[in-house]
Amino acid sequence: MLQEQLFGLKLEDFLGSEPVKDLQDPSGSMKKKLLAQLEQLKASRPELGQPAKAKLAGSDDVIYELMMKPDSSKLEEREKLALFEGRLDALEKALGPNPEKMSVLSIETNTKNVTAAISVINGRLSLLEPVHLDHVEGRLAALLQKLNQVSEKKAAIEESEKNNKIAELFEMVSANQAIASALPEVVDRLDSLQALHEQAMQFSKTMVQLDTLQQKLESNLSNNQKILQETKAKFADNLSTIQQNFDNMDQRLAKLKK
Repeated sequence: MLQEQLFGLKLEDFLGSEPVKDLQDPSGSMKKKLLAQLEQLKASRPELGQPAKAKLAGSDDVIYELMMKPDSSKLEEREKLALFEGRLDALEKALGPNPEKMSVLSIETNTKNVTAAISVINGRLSLLEPVHLDHVEGRLAALLQKLNQVSEKKAAIEESEKNNKIAELFEMVSANQAIASALPEVVDRLDSLQALHEQAMQFSKTMVQLDTLQQKLESNLSNNQKILQETKAKFADNLSTIQQNFDNMDQRLAKLKK
């Protein structure tokens, strides 16, 4: 936030580009100063540019020693690690322990890991830049124009189809004009024949019922004929049995008289 405020002050307008670069990269500015001093020393003492020789005690040669504390590199590593842990913590807080958020993110981005999802989201965010927005707006305008043209063509096609159907109906009516004049007479004749058709239908039903009844009567008569024949046969057998009984009785009576 402080860096953004610093950029907002527009120091380049007042101090120039070089001081601003020095502020943005302090270590680089110190390196530049050191190199500038070395160049000045080389210009003032040309013998310093020659190979190094053994220096006598009390000589006027200038000696630069670059020293680095080992703790500084570790401190930078710790700072980077802390920054990485902070970003990871923020990412974990954003996603949370609930797997549903990750599943929603995977569905929306069609990916299975956070890195790929972030790259997809960054690609989508890049589309919101003014340059891309102008391009998208132009494509949308062209698409809208094409849609308007398609809708106009569709309306024209529907109108032509409607006119074609109306023309077909008109031709059909014109071709059947003579038949249409005879239709009332045909309807009257059909109405007059309706009662006759109903009577004929009723007569047909009656004939079917009579035929069914006749078949039943014939069946009953045939059954009665069989029963009658069986009855006659039984009567004949009974009569012969009775006659035999009478003959036996006469014989017994005759024996008794003797």
